[in-house]
Amino acid sequence: MSHITKLAVAYFDVLGFTDMIKTEPLANVVERYQRMIEYTNNYMVAVDEISKKIIRLPKSCDRYIFSDSILLVANKDTNESFVDLISYAWRFLQIAMVSEFPLRGAITYGDVLIDPQKGLYLGKPIVEAVELEKEQDWMGAIVADSTAQQYTMVFEDGYPNSEILQLLFPIYTVPLKNNEIRTSRVINWRENIISDKGTKAFFKNPSNNQSIQRKIDNTLEFAKAVVKIGAYFNCTAVPQRYRHLFVSKEPPERGNMPKHGDEY
Repeated sequence: MSHITKLAVAYFDVLGFTDMIKTEPLANVVERYQRMIEYTNNYMVAVDEISKKIIRLPKSCDRYIFSDSILLVANKDTNESFVDLISYAWRFLQIAMVSEFPLRGAITYGDVLIDPQKGLYLGKPIVEAVELEKEQDWMGAIVADSTAQQYTMVFEDGYPNSEILQLLFPIYTVPLKNNEIRTSRVINWRENIISDKGTKAFFKNPSNNQSIQRKIDNTLEFAKAVVKIGAYFNCTAVPQRYRHLFVSKEPPERGNMPKHGDEY
């Protein structure tokens, strides 16, 4: 029998996926999409900080992919599982962005019923996340206010890695459709990315669509605000899952690290 449980969930939608299917060879889209998903699998493992060996841990969260929609579900209703969920959501969003699959999404909390064997994915948090995703006018993701309040302790000083979590999930004024705004915690996907081609290159608008360009401009404005803070972190004291994501033609080498390619 399926059980209803209170859990946090993250929902993402790939923006412009229909146009990709219409305008690109399907084999190209499939290959890029599969490569992006497979790369995110690396963050379902962890590295022992002492032995430096890869060790398999319980999954950060459950992940379900329905074409261009991605649903992440926390393992438990605990602070630790919530941090695992949002940390994986952060990295997933990062990797999708640099892979030129722009995502928009939301993180919510409440009663859900998840039963993959029966094909059941039900609950108010999923509906709320889909609605919140559609309200935003950028590429990015918002944390529902009620969800941030439910797990407020993880963002407070003194919680393990709180300084990192405060940077990765800052409070930001999010652009919404109809020229509205909303101030909430968001996923700071831009944090700790170093790309030799820059951030602007991640986003395409070949048809010069005004709606798409507005979303890109809003997204780059957010990226620029993150860069202005200038809070990169990559020392050995930082947990492996939060370290730099390098996007470059050549692998980074000690003493010869790539530089980011633009002001964003």
